[in-house]
Amino acid sequence: ANELDNNAGGQQDLLNKLAEQERQHKHVVTQLQRDLMKREEELTTAASSLVNKNNEFNDLMDVKISLQTEIEKYRSILDVEEARINTPTQDRHRPSKFEKAQDEAKNNDEEEETTITTKKARKTVKRSRSTQEIAPEGKKGKGKGKGKNKRRRLKNKKDSEEERSTTRLTTRAKTGPLHISDVDLISDCVSVANETSAPVPMKGWTLISETGNQVFNFPDALVLKPGDRVTVWSGAHAESHHAPPDNLFWTRRYVWNNHGDTAILVNPAGEHVSIVSGVPSAMSAASDATPASSVTRGTGASVNGGDDQNCVIM
Repeated sequence: ANELDNNAGGQQDLLNKLAEQERQHKHVVTQLQRDLMKREEELTTAASSLVNKNNEFNDLMDVKISLQTEIEKYRSILDVEEARINTPTQDRHRPSKFEKAQDEAKNNDEEEETTITTKKARKTVKRSRSTQEIAPEGKKGKGKGKGKNKRRRLKNKKDSEEERSTTRLTTRAKTGPLHISDVDLISDCVSVANETSAPVPMKGWTLISETGNQVFNFPDALVLKPGDRVTVWSGAHAESHHAPPDNLFWTRRYVWNNHGDTAILVNPAGEHVSIVSGVPSAMSAASDATPASSVTRGTGASVNGGDDQNCVIM
């Protein structure tokens, strides 16, 4: 009887433990179900927020595209106006000490030239007066004297214009198959020549203006044949020179500084294979030292905004 009672008590303890385990299991299951519902609500909220963010992003992209279109429109209008009033962009930067010295030297040269011109004019007046006193009073004699004076003045003017319009070029580097053959600061053009016996593909080649840090990328399809050269034009009248593959249009803005600039030719590997500096002869003559490798080339008698002249092969 005692053993039966003990077995019955053990069975009751096991039943109590089983009931307790079932209650704990139910509690855990209920808690997990609550957590799962909470996570599902958070996931639904995140999905809704993602949809809203995508809609906002699309709206902002539409606004950005419309603003870019307006910016391009106003930029084209600005370019046209700048080309119309012939406003060089490279002159907007603050001049350096070297440029100030060049400007002062140029002003001094102009003052000296004005003084010389005034003296020549006075001598011409004296000669004309003396000629009128010696020659007969007829119209024929007066006409000859005036014609000689006029031819003399035109010759002096032409000589002074040619002297002011020349550019002194200095070659600082020349390696590789291509090199810069000419830099024309007045006509705003630079020529690149191939003096090798093999054609050179121009893909990846660039031309840089050192003063304005402006870069021109040559067309990928361009191939420079042996003995040929290509000229890159910029400025208000540059488009009129565009005739590929020998003449290429860069921009309607003026790139090369009339007071002095340096052209750099860069190959696809990023190496500077040709560096040529150009300074107007009037400014170069005013400096104390002139490089031994300098070469003078004619560039026309106009300034930026005037008639274009052809680049000269070195």
